[in-house]
Amino acid sequence: PLPAAAVRPYLEGQFELAGLLAANGIAFLVGLQYYAESFDQVHFLTWWLFADSPVALALGTVALATMIPSAGSRAKRQTGQLSAVIHTLAVVTLVFTGVWTTIVVGWGWVTTTTYAPSEALFLILTHIGFVVEAALLAHVGTTDRVALGTAGLLISVTLYFDYVLGHHPP
Repeated sequence: PLPAAAVRPYLEGQFELAGLLAANGIAFLVGLQYYAESFDQVHFLTWWLFADSPVALALGTVALATMIPSAGSRAKRQTGQLSAVIHTLAVVTLVFTGVWTTIVVGWGWVTTTTYAPSEALFLILTHIGFVVEAALLAHVGTTDRVALGTAGLLISVTLYFDYVLGHHPP
């Protein structure tokens, strides 16, 4: 985990938190644009399984938004079942999509010409940012068995949808 002293300014400062929320919003829109050309390949109700990186960003944004009421003061751990589920889903999906995409894009970059070097570098750096954001959120979120089970189920369903049913991202 990141040191608490390094995390505090981003989660406690009003402008810093607003900046993180804005960056997530922009990254979410960029991610949707990336998937937009292939949205017709999946049913509308399952797009959230298909566009896993924008969904991870959306969950991260919701988790960051729980910090808005305490912006400008000392960040406290979020408590309660709903908060545990939101923060756990955000951390797990951000880490999963961050690490998985970095590995897949990196492997594709090294072994094939699937990605142009600039595109691959952009994808790798942004998805490493997912992991950093998850590390920030881990300082203020809590978890429990229900939240971990929900996150595990979500990742399992996403993997099944992507690789068993063949709807993996472009």
